[in-house]
Amino acid sequence: MQSQQQAKKQLILLVIGAALILWGPQAFELWKSYRATQAELDTRTDEATEKLQDFFLDEKEPYHPDRPVSQDTPAAQPAKKEIVIFSADWCEPCQRWKRCEQEKFKALGYSLATGIGEVSPLPHFIVTDGSKTVEVSGYMTPQRLESELRK
Repeated sequence: MQSQQQAKKQLILLVIGAALILWGPQAFELWKSYRATQAELDTRTDEATEKLQDFFLDEKEPYHPDRPVSQDTPAAQPAKKEIVIFSADWCEPCQRWKRCEQEKFKALGYSLATGIGEVSPLPHFIVTDGSKTVEVSGYMTPQRLESELRK
């Protein structure tokens, strides 16, 4: 692509040179006008290129999705992992989950919330890992959660 632009410029220079020879002073004024216009376009292109390079090609700190691009840009937040639990005091699997499994899920980085409303069967879970949401009914272990999220 670069060589095509150079070839085009050389052709223009050749045409202008021929015009200078054939038409004398008028061709010289045309040549000066062309050079001034070309110099202005080159300056604008260079300024735009520098701005883009400053934005995208910061060699000291290359772009990283977890780092803000500038001070005004907020950093990317990690995906929120959450479990909404629908349970009842009279439900034995719900109480067993609270006693045995609840702390394991907190250790895996999930935040826990209590769901409001009637669902069946109990316990009922709505699980999100930031990219996928799954509904699961019945007693749930971390291994079952992983298998449900992979589906």
